[in-house]
Amino acid sequence: TDARAGRFEAADAALSALLDRLAAADDPRLRMRALAVRAIARVRVGRLTEARADADAALAVPSADTYAAEFAAALNARAVAAVALLDLDAANLYLGRARLQFERLGDALGVARVDDNLGLLDYERGALAEADLQISRALQLFDEAGAVRELSSALAARMLVQSAQLRHADALATSERFWALAAQAGDPLQRRGSALRRARALAAVGRLRESRALLAAIRADNVPGLAETRDLERLLMLESEIALREGRADDAARAAAALPVEPPPAGDDDLRARAALLRERVLGGGDDGADAEARTLAAIAAAPATHASPFRALALAERARRHGRLALADDAYRLALRQAEAGGLPSTIAAVAEAYVPWLLERGRLAEAAAQVGRVGVWADRDFDCALLRLRLARAQGAAEFERAAAADALRLAGERPIPRELLAHVDTPATAAP
Repeated sequence: TDARAGRFEAADAALSALLDRLAAADDPRLRMRALAVRAIARVRVGRLTEARADADAALAVPSADTYAAEFAAALNARAVAAVALLDLDAANLYLGRARLQFERLGDALGVARVDDNLGLLDYERGALAEADLQISRALQLFDEAGAVRELSSALAARMLVQSAQLRHADALATSERFWALAAQAGDPLQRRGSALRRARALAAVGRLRESRALLAAIRADNVPGLAETRDLERLLMLESEIALREGRADDAARAAAALPVEPPPAGDDDLRARAALLRERVLGGGDDGADAEARTLAAIAAAPATHASPFRALALAERARRHGRLALADDAYRLALRQAEAGGLPSTIAAVAEAYVPWLLERGRLAEAAAQVGRVGVWADRDFDCALLRLRLARAQGAAEFERAAAADALRLAGERPIPRELLAHVDTPATAAP
C-alpha cells in the first residue's frame, strides 16, 4: 500500500521488517513478492544498486520460476533497475523474459508495463520512434483497463520522448492529460512528478509565469520526501533556468547554488551534469588550472558511452573559456558535440549547438557555425532556442531576408521569453525585444 501511494521510504522500511521475519520462514512466494516490490521502491528513491540486489535475490529464490506471477514481477523489477542503471543490455534481456512470462500468464497489464519500460529503454538508446511505438501500445492497454496510475506513468514517458524530440506543443498536450489524471492516481509522489513535468512543459513553450506558479505550488504542498528523490534537483534546475530567462540573476544564483553537481553513485548522470553546467553559467567557479582541466577533459572523454553526458564537457568548455584557455575550450565543445550526436536526442544536440554556435560566431568561424545551425534548423519551426540560433547566424551573415524569416519563427515561439534586441534590428517589433 505504501509503495502504491508513493511512500517509498515507508514501503522500504515495512518490507525490510517483513523480510527479516521471513528469513527463517519457508514462504518463498511471499519473499519474492516483497523483494520485487522493495526493488521498485528503491529505484524510485535512487537506491539503484540495492534495488538490483533485491531483484537478483528474488530471482535466486529456489525454484523461483515455479511461482509464475512472482517470477514475472521479479524479472520486471530487475529490468527496471537495469534501465535506471543504464545497463541497457541487461535491461533488454530481463524485459524480454518478463514480457514472455506475462504473456504466458495472460496478464495484459503486466505486458503493458513491460512495453512501457521497453519504451524507456528505447529512449535511453536514442531510438525515439521505437520508444513512442512501445509507449503508445502500453497507453492503449492501460486506457482500456482503466489503470489510472499506470496510464499516468506511461503518459509521463510519452512526454519525455516528445520533449526529447523538441515537440513542445505535443508534450504540453500530453502533460495536460496526465495532469488531469494525477489527482486520481492516489500517489503524492507521482502527482509531484507530474507537476514538475507539467512545469517544464509550460516553460518549454514560453509560459513562464504558469510554470513558476506550479513550482511554487509544489513547494507549498510540503509532500514528504522531496529531497529523497531527485525531484528537488529538477525543481531547483527549472527555478534557476526560468530566473535566468527572466533576468532575475540573484534568484537564478540562489537556486543554482543549492544544486548538487557530483555524479550520482550509479545510473544516469545527465541531471547532475546539467546542474554542473548551470552552476558554471550562473555562479562561475574557481580556477583549477590548465593541467587539471586537461585531466578532467580526458576523464570525461573516457566515460562509457551510455553514461556520457555532454553537459559536463560543456561546463568544462565554459570554465576554460572564462579563464582564457581557448584551445582547451574548443576541444571540450567538440567533445560535447560528439557525445550529443552519439546519444541521438534532438533536445541534447540542440542544447550543445546553443552553446557552441555563439562560440564559433565570436571567432568568425561562419562556415562551422552554419553547419551546426543547419543541423538543428530542422527543429527551428518548433523550438525557440533553435529559432534563435538561426536568427544569430542570419544576423552574423548579414542576410536580411533570412534574418526576417528567422525572426518571425523566434517571435512566434518566444512566449514570455525575451529576444535580445540586437537580433531584431530588421523587425519592427521593439516591444518583444530584451534590453
